[in-house]
Amino acid sequence: MASSDFWRDLAAEFQRLPDGWTLAAHWGDIVGSPAFGKWNITGTRSVVTGFEALARRAAMGVAGANTGDLFEAWLEKLLDEGFGKKPASIVGLCKASEALCKKLESRALQAEFEEKKRDAPENWLPLRAQYEAFKAAKKLTGGPHEEIPEALVRATLARQFGIKPEEVTARQINLAVIELLPYYPAIKLISPSRLSAETEGGQKKTVAAQLNDLKEECHLTVQEVAELVEMEDRSVRRHLSGSSTPYDRHLRAYEREFSKILNRKVVISKTS
Repeated sequence: MASSDFWRDLAAEFQRLPDGWTLAAHWGDIVGSPAFGKWNITGTRSVVTGFEALARRAAMGVAGANTGDLFEAWLEKLLDEGFGKKPASIVGLCKASEALCKKLESRALQAEFEEKKRDAPENWLPLRAQYEAFKAAKKLTGGPHEEIPEALVRATLARQFGIKPEEVTARQINLAVIELLPYYPAIKLISPSRLSAETEGGQKKTVAAQLNDLKEECHLTVQEVAELVEMEDRSVRRHLSGSSTPYDRHLRAYEREFSKILNRKVVISKTS
């Protein structure tokens, strides 16, 4: 639906159309009248031309106007909104169109008010409020690549629902982030393993530390990890303890299986 300003301006143009009161629309053939599909318009011909342009513009402003002819779409809209007699007769086309534009302006104003109200800080979703506070604290910059830590989402939802953070499901987390999309169209969720390659001091974690983080995030035992990557338990234990460094083929196997479980691409960073 177009903006309230669009409908306000269009209503004024319909009102200013000279001799607009002479126009009427009828469904069916009328000899000597301009025809638009099955519609015939009676009235001053010069006024018909001006009305046609305004009607097509009005139809463009109506959401879902997917007809083949915009002029006919506006006449149908007038009928649907009660400005005429069915099966198909509309008198005082300009006056009816002006009234419908004012009606649509009122609807647009209400929608704009509700959108503005939703965007007011006091009406933000709990997660949006927490994220804005998080950004301010971390001095993050807004832009096309917003990122939000999963831990922040999980903690916020836990407080909101009165449950423990570990009881928050992946579905709840995903739905909460989806609710932020209208405000941050390119926001990305940072999972714990996305951060696992670095410590808080910015130093790279060892491969063993990253593997342990991924194992814990997936809630797997050593035996379950070994089965997934098709390795012996003792080999996996050595990789997890850091006493043995995985070969590249082993790293690819870990990345592949963890990616499947977490439903995202997992990359294990190799340290020097």
